[in-house]
Amino acid sequence: MPYVVSMVDERTCPRCGQPFYVPSTPRRGRPQQWCSQACRRAGYEERRAAKNGAIAIEYVEKPAPTITLDEHVAAVLDSPAACRNVLRSLRDLALAGELDRARWSGVSHELGRLIDGAPGQRSERGLSRPAPW
Repeated sequence: MPYVVSMVDERTCPRCGQPFYVPSTPRRGRPQQWCSQACRRAGYEERRAAKNGAIAIEYVEKPAPTITLDEHVAAVLDSPAACRNVLRSLRDLALAGELDRARWSGVSHELGRLIDGAPGQRSERGLSRPAPW
């Protein structure tokens, strides 16, 4: 069964302060900022009126989202492109000799376990264990 994670971010409407939810995966266009079309329109009218000096605007502070390490891992595992980027970065670190440092010993050990346990190890596919590990 594939590993699927549906993640959403909670945001706060800058006009009314109500929370609303948007998908955490990037989409085309601008990110959603308003909880509804009514708040978007009212916000526009308030900004337009404030620009002309008719009213003052009160901005609602948006707290920074807190994402756990497990949520980051789940997001990477949900994307083949992200997994590929992580593996390429680890390969580059290994070729530069960075994985030999004590800081990376746990990562180097897990990579060794991954390569040793990979089914159908073939050197042309890059699954054989490189010398620096």
